Amino acid sequence: MNEIIIPINGSQEYYESVKNEVESLVKEVVKSTPFKDYSVKVEKNKIGSFLNVEAKEVMELRFEMTKTIQESLTESYPNQIKDIAITDSSQNLIIEVNTLLNGEEPTSIGKEIEANINKILKDQFTSNYLKERIVKIYIYNKFGERLNE
Repeated sequence: MNEIIIPINGSQEYYESVKNEVESLVKEVVKSTPFKDYSVKVEKNKIGSFLNVEAKEVMELRFEMTKTIQESLTESYPNQIKDIAITDSSQNLIIEVNTLLNGEEPTSIGKEIEANINKILKDQFTSNYLKERIVKIYIYNKFGERLNE
């Protein structure tokens, strides 16, 4: 039998809180497509079983940072934050924030968002992993233009 498998990242509590909603949403979306006869299976992402302890901790830290930054910025800038991505490469931790800002806002807004992120990182995250990285923050408007140069 064919099935659509949807892996969910996050804690067990998060997984349980979204599992049923994700399952019903996917079933609703596919019912008028060629996949209508597929079963839908929502499961906790198993990638953690393939990672060592340090990699799991880094993944969880990045997830927590993304979630915390997203919540804070969404509260400070309602309906203006599109998405946040956190990646790292060697000694750099790269935080990219895509906003829905259109360029008509004050030019200082990018620097203001960057300062807010730095404050969040300083106040809420004290891991050695973060201390060993150079944090680079890039804020973009809805046209992909950088706001914090």
